Amino acid sequence: MTKAKSIFILLLLLFLLSLPCIGMAHEITEEELARLEANLTQLELNNQEQEKRLAKVSDLLIRSDKQIAILLEKLTIAEQSVNQAQKSLLIANESLNKYEKEVKAERNKLKFERNLLLLGIGYLLVR
Repeated sequence: MTKAKSIFILLLLLFLLSLPCIGMAHEITEEELARLEANLTQLELNNQEQEKRLAKVSDLLIRSDKQIAILLEKLTIAEQSVNQAQKSLLIANESLNKYEKEVKAERNKLKFERNLLLLGIGYLLVR
């Protein structure tokens, strides 16, 4: 059996030696080289174009962020104005209600005084 193993190993080695080496350099033709160079040039152009687009998009994003910050600031100011206006309206409404009560009390007082005066005049006329 050792003889069979030896023969098998020897045949295996011969087979492996007959195979081309994996690390051997691959020769390319001028046409393949030109095509690869053209592909590389195109890839470089595509990369440059993508970098330009990325720069434009980045610039647009920065400007958009600044505009959003400005709009948020304006919105905050507007909200503060609305809150102040609401407070003013509440104060004005309270003042109006108070004035309405005062006017109603004054009207009732004048009505009472008028009726009292008419009663006094009626009494004097009847006498």
